[in-house]
Amino acid sequence: MDKTNLAELVTALVKLSLFIIMFALGLSLLRQNFLRLRQNSSLVLRSLIAVVILVPLSAICLLKGLPDLPAPTRHAIALMAACPSAPFILRKSSKVGADADIAGPLQLFFALLSILTVPATIFCFKILFARTGWDVIPETVAPLVLQTQILPLGLGFLVRQLSPDWADKLQRPLIKLSNILFPVIILLVLVKAAQPLMQFLGSSVVTLVAMMIMVAMALLIGHLSGGPGEKTRTTLALVTSMRNPGLALLLASKFASDVVFIRAAIAAYVVLTALGSIPYLSWRKRATAPE
Repeated sequence: MDKTNLAELVTALVKLSLFIIMFALGLSLLRQNFLRLRQNSSLVLRSLIAVVILVPLSAICLLKGLPDLPAPTRHAIALMAACPSAPFILRKSSKVGADADIAGPLQLFFALLSILTVPATIFCFKILFARTGWDVIPETVAPLVLQTQILPLGLGFLVRQLSPDWADKLQRPLIKLSNILFPVIILLVLVKAAQPLMQFLGSSVVTLVAMMIMVAMALLIGHLSGGPGEKTRTTLALVTSMRNPGLALLLASKFASDVVFIRAAIAAYVVLTALGSIPYLSWRKRATAPE
């Protein structure tokens, strides 16, 4: 398979995986969970500040403090900071002592909000870090977010309201399918760009350090924003730190000139997020375990 065909395959798989994941999320959303979240407006406000303002602001501070990072690394960090609502928050939250009933509506909230926040955040990065290869056009980001996030979420939620039985039947197999597709995408990206990825990672150890710092800052921001409740702290840490690599990959594919390197850097960020979150999530699982 030549490079062009592989690139097209990766892009197609990303779109398919995102659609399935967001559709499955829509199927899982219950009205009572939204009512519960609506009663906790302070949590919504704290999460909004953490996810949409503090994480991108942390990325800006990090990139300003490390001006010599390779361009693909800078772009990957910026894109991940700009893209909230990670696909696997809901599945992850139920395994580490977080509150899945809150995590789901929050994920939907930020997916809906991303049609405004992603273009705005990308515009800020574009102004602050105007560099060769950063060819994102903010005005065209919103339709992409609408197609890949809002549409499948809305369809899934509509199916849940019209036919709960069908929603129950579809939800589990779709989640299993998405759990298979997304790791395949990351693997394809890493294989496709293995050599250039190793070159720029190996030539700059600070790249790995920068990504780990970004993951740690996002976890800390979420944890502190969660308030006194142990479960809400864990929930906000997940919602804040787990960004949307699928959307970031699509944006890189559409707008970046050095797309292979940026895709590889995003894949590396995903792997480092998973690895860097292990100690925190192990601690939180123990903290929320029933005595």
